[in-house]
Amino acid sequence: MSSISTSRGLVEKSDEALIKPPKARMYYADWIRVIAVHSVIFVHCLLNAADTVDLKDRDAIEKKEGICKVMA
Repeated sequence: MSSISTSRGLVEKSDEALIKPPKARMYYADWIRVIAVHSVIFVHCLLNAADTVDLKDRDAIEKKEGICKVMA
């Protein structure tokens, strides 16, 4: 038996056992996750900022409610 150095350390290799190559990474899934996290943070900041200011203008209130509906 021989030893193979991998990212997990030394692995014993026998003639019967073959080490599988790593699966291809789905980078688009990483980007979707990043965009989702950033959009949630953005919307929370936007809504918290709108709540701290006393909105009396009807257009500003409708804009805030529209952002809530679009991002929900």
